[in-house]
Amino acid sequence: MDLITHVNQAKRGEMASCEYLISKFYSLAVSYAYSILHDFQLSEDAAQEAFILLLNNISKLKEPLAFPTWLKKLVFTSCNRIQRKRKNEINSSLF
Repeated sequence: MDLITHVNQAKRGEMASCEYLISKFYSLAVSYAYSILHDFQLSEDAAQEAFILLLNNISKLKEPLAFPTWLKKLVFTSCNRIQRKRKNEINSSLF
């Protein structure tokens, strides 16, 4: 099966295709997160958060071929959330 088929099946809630997409793109998600966060554990957290967002919102993806780009956007969003949280934790620990 190709990417379009897996994305369309995932949109219909077929777990095998969801699992396939996660396994196929997990390394890409973690690598991209690491390029932003420079911390492997936080990168894994960001990737996991992105995949949760993905599974909850995949029905909104209109173009299946845009999946990799959309996933990178979700990872970027997760990284930003983690960075903001860390910044707030650091700032609150100063006071």
